[in-house]
Amino acid sequence: MLGLVEAERAERARVARTYLERLERHPGIRALRPPPNVRDSLQYFVVRVDAALAGIGRDALHAQLRAHNVITRRYFFPLCSDYACYSGLPSAQPQRLPVATRVASEVLCLPLYGALTDEDVHRVCDVIDHAVANTRRAA
Repeated sequence: MLGLVEAERAERARVARTYLERLERHPGIRALRPPPNVRDSLQYFVVRVDAALAGIGRDALHAQLRAHNVITRRYFFPLCSDYACYSGLPSAQPQRLPVATRVASEVLCLPLYGALTDEDVHRVCDVIDHAVANTRRAA
């Protein structure tokens, strides 16, 4: 059974390498990487989308990917502090949580599972390339 886990990890690592190679051309779309002394779980492929650098915001990129049947997840969204049970607390105000508020608006998880083919991963990256290029042209 553990052999299946390692096989899946190897496939996910292949997918992650392709994402890293393709996404490095976009300075505003930065993959999160664990520190060198930490083994990546490869559970998620997380990117932060800096709208000012990328020319497109996380939510617009999420929508573009969804329009092309690429399902992504906006992690840390909404923030716990935005839940009705907490939002009225003084400690939950966005100005008191500037880093968390910013991160919650930038984080996007791309598809990551071993059955993704190289063609699938390149298609995801092609949609990102297209979304970034079209947003810059429109601006």
